[in-house]
Amino acid sequence: MLTKEFSRVWFIGEVDEQAVKKLKEELFKALSRGRRRIMFRFYVSNPEDNSYLDAIKPVLIENTALSVVVEGRSITKLHRDLADLSGEEEVEIIVGSRLPNLPELTEAVNLKVGEARGDA
Repeated sequence: MLTKEFSRVWFIGEVDEQAVKKLKEELFKALSRGRRRIMFRFYVSNPEDNSYLDAIKPVLIENTALSVVVEGRSITKLHRDLADLSGEEEVEIIVGSRLPNLPELTEAVNLKVGEARGDA
């Protein structure tokens, strides 16, 4: 299953109610594009903190059609992950709360960067 095509969503920062709404939107976008798989990757300051799993339960509960993969990674790995993207991979990046030492996100190919907050 992991070798099949996924809609990829990378989330940076803390997951709050606004972020959950944005993640639900991404889930529905994937469905509307005919995708059957989505991968949410969360970049967090503390890799030991799994609070994002509790925060995204509403997203997972509403999903009945997609295969979902959830992964947590340290924010320190973001720059390398951006560099490792191939020119054909498309990734939606959502920035919640800004984290220190956040690399420039627009330097990578095929990134769509959005804010989780409507007023940010």
